[in-house]
Amino acid sequence: MIDTPYKLSKTEKLNEHQNINNKYSHKLFDTPGHGISSVLSNYNGTKLSILSETYSNILFILSLETLELESVLIMQDDIKSISWNPNNDICVFSTGNKRLYIYASEEASVCDIPEFRTDLFAHKVKWNEVGDCLFVCDQLNGALV
Repeated sequence: MIDTPYKLSKTEKLNEHQNINNKYSHKLFDTPGHGISSVLSNYNGTKLSILSETYSNILFILSLETLELESVLIMQDDIKSISWNPNNDICVFSTGNKRLYIYASEEASVCDIPEFRTDLFAHKVKWNEVGDCLFVCDQLNGALV
C-alpha cells in the first residue's frame, strides 16, 4: 500500500502557518539572548565591532578589508557601551566599572577613571564630533575625559 500525501485545506494551511510562526517567533525573537545587540563601524567603514546578546562580555572586531575576524576581546563583565573615534581606528568600550577599555590597531589597553571621580562607573561612552574628547557617564553622573 502506497501512502498518499495528505493535502491541507486553505484553513488548515493558515492555522499550520500561524502555529509555526507562533512557535518559532517565540523562541527566536521573544527570548532575550539570541542575536546581535550592537554593530558599529569605525570612521571609514573598514572595521566593525560586534556585540552578541548571548555573549555580552565578548567584543568581536571584524576587518571588512580582509573579511576576517581581527580580534576577540573577552571581558569579565558584560560590555555596556562601545564608541569608535570619528577620526581614527580607536574603539573605547566600558563594562560599568571604573575603567575604560581601549582597542586600537589590534592592541588593547585599560585606562582607569581618575581617582577624583570616585562616584563614576562607566556605563556609557561617547566620543565628541572632533574625536579629541570622550564623554563617560554612569546611571547618574557624567564626565569629560
